[in-house]
Amino acid sequence: MYGIINFSHSDPLYNAIEDKGMFVRSTPGEILRGILAGELDGGMVSLVSCLSNSSLKLEKVVTISSKSTTLSTELVSRGKPLMPGMQISATAHTETTSFYLSLVLNALGITHTVVKSRETSANALLSASDYALVIGDEALSLYRSEYHILLDTGFEFSRIFSLPPVYAVTVSGKGKDCSSYLKELSNAASAASEFREGAAAALSEKTGISQEIVRSYYRNIRYRYEPVFDKTISVVVEHMNMTRTHRGSQKE
Repeated sequence: MYGIINFSHSDPLYNAIEDKGMFVRSTPGEILRGILAGELDGGMVSLVSCLSNSSLKLEKVVTISSKSTTLSTELVSRGKPLMPGMQISATAHTETTSFYLSLVLNALGITHTVVKSRETSANALLSASDYALVIGDEALSLYRSEYHILLDTGFEFSRIFSLPPVYAVTVSGKGKDCSSYLKELSNAASAASEFREGAAAALSEKTGISQEIVRSYYRNIRYRYEPVFDKTISVVVEHMNMTRTHRGSQKE
């Protein structure tokens, strides 16, 4: 079996898959756990998780990425502006978006700490901190709320680094032959645009978010791996190494 992320961003991709019996949908963290435990042959995991596990083989076939504005990676508050010393609650469902947010805030010269939480909604996250990183459907719902959206993490990463943000990638487990899954995924990535309208209508009905917003959301998502993503990954690897070095020096 192969794992496909069960967030709304992957709905057009999953709906375009012909042989759905080959796949299981779950969170990025659960897919990662399943691959490392040998329960899954491979799947889609967060970019940071992929780069943190040397036993995983990156398959340059399908990604979850965006052109620039992502709409589902929002830093919010109840009214406080960006300021030094920010404490940010972030759902544990995100690894890569949290990393991108830190890169963005560091580039802006804003000191901060990120605290992981099991919560996902803006209200719950903001009950623990003055700031929250909200992703997925919860982030889209912010556009009909009274919360103050401070920045779109994906857009700011793209603006500062002149590269598209990559959130999730396709990986194979150690020693696994995933060619049949990858072929199915590649075909689905090519056909996913035909399923965007249906996914937008379903998401709008489920959440009450306007179809205008969800259509824009799906228009910005990219599923097929593009050569420019190599540059994005190189930037992430470089900064991950810098973070490890910094943490190591602090312990000495």
